Amino acid sequence: MTPIASLAAVLIVFALGVSLLVFQGITGVPPMSSSSSEAADVISLLKEAGLTERVIVYELGCGWGSLVIALARAFPDAEIRGIEMSPLPYWVARIRTRKMPNVFLQRGK
Repeated sequence: MTPIASLAAVLIVFALGVSLLVFQGITGVPPMSSSSSEAADVISLLKEAGLTERVIVYELGCGWGSLVIALARAFPDAEIRGIEMSPLPYWVARIRTRKMPNVFLQRGK
């Protein structure tokens, strides 16, 4: 790798790290993924609620997309909408859910 490419890679990683810190400062919440047990608890509660088939489920602050993915798999007929403010977690979630037709992600408030 050339010195310029190395410097560019370091600058990109630095900018992404700063982005995470800035949005953590704005929201007061670090970008953390839901654990599999937390996702299972949410899914269990939603199943007990007796959701209709074409229900729309929102996840506010979807972060890296872990809960959105679990919800999309558990409720394939539902429309899962995730909203994330921080750019890096948003784009990671977009990449992770790109082949999930019932997932819709939005960046912003």
